[in-house]
Amino acid sequence: MAYLRDLLIQVGVLPPVDRQLLLFQRWLAERLPAIDDAGHRQLPELFAAWHVQRRLNTLAGRGPFTGKQVQQARDEIHLAPAFLDHLAERGWSLADCTQAEVDAWYAGGYTARRLTHAFLRWAMRFKRMQKATVPHRSTSNPAPLAQHQRLALLRQLVNHDDVPLQDRVAALLVLLHAQPLTRIARLGTDDVLQEEGEVLIRLGDLPSPAPAPFAGMLLDCLGQRPNTMTATNPEAR
Repeated sequence: MAYLRDLLIQVGVLPPVDRQLLLFQRWLAERLPAIDDAGHRQLPELFAAWHVQRRLNTLAGRGPFTGKQVQQARDEIHLAPAFLDHLAERGWSLADCTQAEVDAWYAGGYTARRLTHAFLRWAMRFKRMQKATVPHRSTSNPAPLAQHQRLALLRQLVNHDDVPLQDRVAALLVLLHAQPLTRIARLGTDDVLQEEGEVLIRLGDLPSPAPAPFAGMLLDCLGQRPNTMTATNPEAR
């Protein structure tokens, strides 16, 4: 069948069809029946037909599809039933979905769920759900701090005693050593070393020197840990 269609296109009997669009339509025909029928299969079907496919048909008149455009369409259709499943697990339907449920969905991972925007806006436009604010967050990499901004922040962290010491030490690890918060949270007391009058912190295979006055703040932080002030677990690392 595909060979015959391609042949008819070549001889001019059928109009040219974008190959990416054909692959998407084949994928969609297989994808929609596979959606678990929990009473909401119709919504993704309508969304796919009246929003996603219409947009692709409009784009088809402007030139060949890119892989990125087709992948976005697939992701939008994949996320529609995923969002409905999320609501069903929490005892809600799309019709009574609240702002709190929308926020809870995006709190589970904004970047991976960003393309749910299209389905939510479509559902609100056609009164399938009540009005809600769809969060927007830039997913592009922010510009790095300029050196003068970094130095200004370092001075603030060293001098502002009104900020908790633990918070200042964590921020200094970000600014001085470019450590992510997940790595900082895993640091233990044995990752801070004192050798020959120098304070070192183990952030990789080799300990890194902690410059003054950060070194003193780091040692003070070790002595002021909340669990050392109680008898609950004073030996916790």
